[in-house]
Amino acid sequence: MKKFHILTLSLISTGCIAFMVSGSDYLESPVKLFFNFPAGNLVTWMGLVSMAILTKAPESAKQKPLISNILITAAWSWLPLGYLVSGNVSFSFKGTDLGWQLWLSYSLIIVFGSIISISWSMIRKKSKKADKNS
Repeated sequence: MKKFHILTLSLISTGCIAFMVSGSDYLESPVKLFFNFPAGNLVTWMGLVSMAILTKAPESAKQKPLISNILITAAWSWLPLGYLVSGNVSFSFKGTDLGWQLWLSYSLIIVFGSIISISWSMIRKKSKKADKNS
């Protein structure tokens, strides 16, 4: 993966996180082009997918392609699974505590799995540079 792609995906992930944290009213606006899903769900989905794709960076892809592929597949399926589990486009889990807990756990696994994978790759890269300089 080229540095430009890594930078672009990093900016998308950071932008999505910032937009979500802002709590903007636009996050609740339905996006007609995407079956009236709220913008917040689409922004979250885009952030999760870009974060998971970052695990395919050159250093990490050589070490753990299976983990990267699992994270990317999980991130891509996040929006459709959320719709199936909640039964609606706004992901309102009314009366389904187990569904909400499973979906939240699934979401957190994608986030923390990506963070751990990217962090591990960075640590390995730095340790390899330190070994070459020794």
